[in-house]
Amino acid sequence: MLYLEQTRSRVMFMTASTIATATFFMAMVPGINAVGVLLATAVINILVYYALPDRYSKAYMQKHPNRYN
Repeated sequence: MLYLEQTRSRVMFMTASTIATATFFMAMVPGINAVGVLLATAVINILVYYALPDRYSKAYMQKHPNRYN
């Protein structure tokens, strides 16, 4: 997951993940309305975003400088 170091890559990953999750819910849950799709997509993608590694952020590097020497 080194490509998630840049903010742009992280945003593109989350955009693709959001679209894929919404498509999945629309295809798999018959009769789900738009509010249900948005709610389910938001919950899943919030969890995905916070599960992403943050080891390459500037704040993490400043907190743990001995790991990058």
